Order: sequence, then structure tokens, then C-alpha cells
Amino acid sequence: EIAAMLDQEGCTTTLTGPGEVVVYSKVLSSWEPVRRMSFSLDTSQGLAQLRTKMAELVTFLGDCRIFVARAAR
Repeated sequence: EIAAMLDQEGCTTTLTGPGEVVVYSKVLSSWEPVRRMSFSLDTSQGLAQLRTKMAELVTFLGDCRIFVARAAR
């Protein structure tokens, strides 16, 4: 599986931008979306909120260990 952080146009975006995490799985010779989750980080909410949101993301990703984003700081 491969996950990507996408904007409304379907292009990769940063973790802090509003968007959607899409997990893809390879089916024969193409990658198909298997699950989606709306996601954005508000860095002004503090460290506790950041930890909560990242824990939600890790749970959503499950066994997926490849994550693509435009930038992650």
C-alpha cells in the first residue's frame, strides 16, 4: 500500500494544507484507492492537538508504511 496527501485537484499537498489522505493498493498493474480520510493540521492548535491528529493518521494508515506529501515539517 501507498498513501498520499492530496489537495482538491488530486495533486500532492503538504500535511498542513486542507486535503485528503488516500491509501492506494496495487490491483494487477494499477494502483486503486482503497480508503480515504479528510486531513489537515492546524499548527496553531499546539503540540497536544498535533499529537492527536498524527495518532489518528497513524491509525488510519494501518500497515501502510509509504506516505507521499509535498512537504512534511
